[in-house]
Amino acid sequence: MKPVQHTPDSTSEYTIGVYGRLDEEFISAFCPPGTRLEQEGECARLSGIYADQAAILGLLRQLHNLGCAIHWMQARPVDQEE
Repeated sequence: MKPVQHTPDSTSEYTIGVYGRLDEEFISAFCPPGTRLEQEGECARLSGIYADQAAILGLLRQLHNLGCAIHWMQARPVDQEE
């Protein structure tokens, strides 16, 4: 197995934890297909986000504009040959 070459154009799988309330309407309007939402009180977890850096920055801006505070974010490079 060869190492994954990661660039800004590469797709990664992201998971984001935020303080703020989100709903399925936000997910369908601003997130890539397949994004999952778990809401627990005032904290939300978005997972299964497959995006490049430009797309994830756009999503982070939308979360900020909505008044959500980013608590954490995790990225995992996706092997293009999977």
